[in-house]
Amino acid sequence: MWSGDMYPVPHIHIDPQDPCVMLFSSGTTGMPKGTLLTHYAEVANVLQQGCEEFGFGTGYPDVFVAFLPYFHIYAVCIFGFFNLYYGYKTVVMERFDFESYLKIVEKYKATVLHLVPPVALMLAKHPSVDNYDLTSVRTIFIGAAPLTQQLSEEVAKRIKVHSFQQAYGLTETAPVATATPLKQYKHGSAGIIVPNTQFKVVDIESGKNLGVNEEGEFFIRGPQIMKGYFNNSKATADTIDADGWLRTGDIGHFDEDGFIFVSDRLKEMIKYKGYQVAPAELEGLLIGHPDIKDAAVIGIPDEAAGELPKAFIVKQPGAHVTEKDVVQFLSEHVATYKRLRGGVEFVPEIPKSPSGKILRRILRKRAPGSVKSKL
Repeated sequence: MWSGDMYPVPHIHIDPQDPCVMLFSSGTTGMPKGTLLTHYAEVANVLQQGCEEFGFGTGYPDVFVAFLPYFHIYAVCIFGFFNLYYGYKTVVMERFDFESYLKIVEKYKATVLHLVPPVALMLAKHPSVDNYDLTSVRTIFIGAAPLTQQLSEEVAKRIKVHSFQQAYGLTETAPVATATPLKQYKHGSAGIIVPNTQFKVVDIESGKNLGVNEEGEFFIRGPQIMKGYFNNSKATADTIDADGWLRTGDIGHFDEDGFIFVSDRLKEMIKYKGYQVAPAELEGLLIGHPDIKDAAVIGIPDEAAGELPKAFIVKQPGAHVTEKDVVQFLSEHVATYKRLRGGVEFVPEIPKSPSGKILRRILRKRAPGSVKSKL
């Protein structure tokens, strides 16, 4: 028989400002950095999302299907902290397979589908969807990467649900900063600011605060903001200013109703199926190849994945390295989502500014406007 005397529970003091989790993010640019999210930040964000306006935390017996990797902030927050706090049933998939996903949704009568854009695309266009009973689903929620207005309309048309919601945030915001209110959805918008959070749009050149429907960079301040980057005070200072505003590196605007629209990114990060891929990391590895003199990596548009990493390579004089060689070399050194699915292009030189910064905008003009990946 279990006895509290036999198995005493040790008393552990946890300061709310102690780190709760450390997830890796590339922030606005550069190499991956350990993002320190405190107990206070995570608890705050769970409560922010659970307010009645967003339709969660109301006691409805929701059922979720978890297929996102648990090292990603989306999964940690929603399928971890959020579900544990509100007591929602979560069916965890060992690995993602679309047919298996549909079967699980039908079998367990999932009520909320937490998705990323590539899976939303499958729901909108895959013929197998019609073979399953998805009538238990009352809400579709999109996160991890922006969803276009066209795709959101296609999903909403095919999957009849009571509400269709999106959220915007970063690993650095634990992660949710904005979300769609339950009773009002605007296609293409990431919703409104969550409670106890401040949001401003700043002119990229002047630093001036902008108003309604004016495009600029997003800055966020609130209890869910990270403590900082692990052992990287410079990167922390570059991201969070003295007044506590976090610079997101994302570009967009808010409309007259306070709805947020994300249009572009200042940061050089590539978003592949919701995963963050840092060009600098791949470039550093590529330059380590003996036959590569210089390299640059950009993301090229892809309907299914969002963006695909593509490399521009300058060969060493007399080298005979091929595209296949480059792709295989990098694949041996990185996770699968960081591979060069956008291909390799050999160029005589990498365009750079006088200070040595890669001019990616010039490379993007050379890349195709869109590709159809075989993923």
